[in-house]
Amino acid sequence: MNPALVRNACDTFKIPVPERADTADKRADAARDALRAAEEIQRPNPASATAENIADLVDALIDFDTRHKLRVELLRDIARRAKSDAEAAWKSAASSLVDQFGEAFDRRAADFLKAIGDDSAAVLDPSRALAGERAKGHNAARSAAVDLSNLWQLRREISYVQQPANVWSTAIADLGLVLAIPDEYTLHRRIPAAADGTARGSAEWWAKVSAIPGVRIKWHNRDQLIEMAERCRVAKPAVSSYV
Repeated sequence: MNPALVRNACDTFKIPVPERADTADKRADAARDALRAAEEIQRPNPASATAENIADLVDALIDFDTRHKLRVELLRDIARRAKSDAEAAWKSAASSLVDQFGEAFDRRAADFLKAIGDDSAAVLDPSRALAGERAKGHNAARSAAVDLSNLWQLRREISYVQQPANVWSTAIADLGLVLAIPDEYTLHRRIPAAADGTARGSAEWWAKVSAIPGVRIKWHNRDQLIEMAERCRVAKPAVSSYV
């Protein structure tokens, strides 16, 4: 689990950070900064001894070679433990926030579909980026697509730390995190065919898969994924799916 990914999603979509994760983050940051500051301290140079400073220099060398080295060693241990605690706190936080992230995902999916309208190819045409008024839909669609892809990656991270969903296909275990898929034929044939030549998670990819009959951009938590995957497995595709 990448804590920065979870925190960035909380910040982007105005989702309150759980207190435990926030406290653990601050402790880890403080420990890291203290360690960095200690490691930057240089050992006094014995060659800098003068008749006036010998006694002080020797005391400084003894302090550095004993107390300072011990200080760095202890700070490293504290920083390591604090980082581990923060990672554990964020894993727990991500799992507890999965439905709130889902609400944010579904809102951005609606924003994306509204932006592309009925002619996604025209809206997503790169020439629209600098086309004045027409650029609004283009930029809105691409911004929403970036959020969808970032949240999809977060959803994957959450699935890694939760008990994996027991589904029958690795394809639906990934695509099903963020797509409602009507049947197995659509999963294995229609989606790959429609999205061929596009980068997975790009605005063009989201536009093409969302245009497939029966497919919706939709966040699924673990239980929803298992339920949807089972419906998909037993569903009979429409006759038109075969042509």
